[in-house]
Amino acid sequence: LSRSMISHPAIVSIHVVMMLLASGGFLAMMLTLIAIATYRVFQINLRLLLCGMAALIMMRSLSSAVRAAFFLGIFLFGRTRCEDSTWLVWRCQSYSIIIAGPGMATGYAFLGVAFERIIALTLGKKYEDSKRPLVGAGVTLVVWFEYLYTVISEWVALNRYEQKMDDLLPYCTSVSHHGVSVTTRLIIPCAVSYYILYMITLIGSFIASSMSTRGNMMLGTIIKEICSLAFNSYSPIFPAILLKREPGLSFRMRNKPLKLNEPPVSTHFD
Repeated sequence: LSRSMISHPAIVSIHVVMMLLASGGFLAMMLTLIAIATYRVFQINLRLLLCGMAALIMMRSLSSAVRAAFFLGIFLFGRTRCEDSTWLVWRCQSYSIIIAGPGMATGYAFLGVAFERIIALTLGKKYEDSKRPLVGAGVTLVVWFEYLYTVISEWVALNRYEQKMDDLLPYCTSVSHHGVSVTTRLIIPCAVSYYILYMITLIGSFIASSMSTRGNMMLGTIIKEICSLAFNSYSPIFPAILLKREPGLSFRMRNKPLKLNEPPVSTHFD
């Protein structure tokens, strides 16, 4: 069963597309991260929060690309006897844990941005003119602590029970079983698109699990991989929304720095 799943054309095709999509999304997110960090378009706290969020999405894209490449390596080099290799199952589970971490932490990052925007609305110009990144640094630390805690704790548990992993998954490369004007123009579209894709992934995982328990492991696996592919499409969606909705982040603005005596684009209210 493991060999037939790994060599199935649909599974292989999905992983090829996933690797290309995740790699492209990683590069797009890296350029977006550079633009957010270097262009003084946003208030310093919001800039720090968006950088942390972009880094989380980059981490997921990189993990997804590595996971897909690992799967294709198994397919190309013939290591298809997953059920006989504890190490192989452990490695696939490890990738799943790393990929799952940013998915949950990104949801907290969006909540952090919402919290920061509420503070901005409450304090007004005094907050917008502040140069102290206290809120951004605090929320970013909490979000990344949650991510690192999730990954490290699961990794430790995985190593502790490594010898019991050989019959966990017949399909060893399965995904984890389990991210004002600024608000209206940027954060809401980003958050809505993220949670839509996240819900699609959860629903797909539930359907795939139901199909698998009813004996149709192949169809369940294909459905699950398609949902995983859909969720990984968020890495190019996020920079597309930011660059489309916030002209100040465009790379053509590099030679046109903002005048400090003019309010940033993001501070104008709709």
